[in-house]
Amino acid sequence: MKELVGHKDFCQLFQALYPRLYSYLLARVGDPETAQDLTADAFARAWQAWGQLEHPEACATYIFSIARHLVASHYRRLLRAERANGRLSRQGDMPMLAEPDELFFHQEDKREVMEALEILSSQEQEVLRLRFEAELGSKEIGRILGIKEAYVRVVIHRALRKLRKTLLGRVAA
Repeated sequence: MKELVGHKDFCQLFQALYPRLYSYLLARVGDPETAQDLTADAFARAWQAWGQLEHPEACATYIFSIARHLVASHYRRLLRAERANGRLSRQGDMPMLAEPDELFFHQEDKREVMEALEILSSQEQEVLRLRFEAELGSKEIGRILGIKEAYVRVVIHRALRKLRKTLLGRVAA
């Protein structure tokens, strides 16, 4: 009976997290098919470890940590493949917060935000991705990145302030 309950719990977790995880991964890789593959991979790995998780309340954090590592592996594979082919291209660069359904309506605004995001450190970018794309809280982000919850809030505040200042500066110019 425990196995059935565990299976039910995992199914509920899957249904609750799938849209957020897929959105996060799509924003990171920019390709719907790759994002689906990585999402499936993350849940498959989580299922393998399901019976061994000590803190069920940390499952979302665990799955997003898996996803984050899968993205890093994905880009390492792309880089190795491009090097093996003797060419490096901008296609291997990590896309920033791509949201295909919004591109049609907000392409100009999006371009400006994307450019503004480039001023942020990689940590600030990652924290904002987890906060706004994956809709995670500061506590979960802290667990995923191995930093304190209070520091996550500071990073979010400072990064948003930098973005606001940059974007307002462009509007005034």
